[in-house]
Amino acid sequence: MKIEILYKDRFENSGQLLIDKLTKQEKYELIDFSDVLRRHINSESELGLKLQSYLNKGQLIPAELTNEIMTTEINQIQTDKVLLKNYPKSKEQIELFIEFCKEKKIELKRAWHMVSLNVLANLEKIPKHSKMAAKYKSHEYIEMNHERSNKANSESIQEIANYCETITFESESYGVNIENDKIRISNHT
Repeated sequence: MKIEILYKDRFENSGQLLIDKLTKQEKYELIDFSDVLRRHINSESELGLKLQSYLNKGQLIPAELTNEIMTTEINQIQTDKVLLKNYPKSKEQIELFIEFCKEKKIELKRAWHMVSLNVLANLEKIPKHSKMAAKYKSHEYIEMNHERSNKANSESIQEIANYCETITFESESYGVNIENDKIRISNHT
């Protein structure tokens, strides 16, 4: 099995070009970390109930639990190519994930780091983000989370670079410069 990882800003939509290329053209199965966690919580699975108990207490979810959830997902995949979106993040998650890959003889092929250029453009274009910004009376909430997300992604990509090829590229919201995004992506796949 081969695994590629995509780290991208949570308020950025343009990463879909890369996701489409890997999933549709190269037949990678996408596992989105956020979607997996939400599914487990909503279905009230055993793992979901564990997740919810940490969230209810306002605690961070332990790396061991997130690793168990994601490795369970990977073990259920019926394909030999997987694209993980936004996992693993922390140094501890990365170490646990690398250990899992070694045990299962999984090739960690590369990690993509998409650096967002026009995050604030999303505030005007995506209704849910506009509502979020309105709720907090300014764009500062989005900017703060964007900066936090970029910092976490940068730290993740630095750590994961010890284990696989990494590619960092800039991407623009809503295809403002979609042709350049296509060129940047195809130069690396």
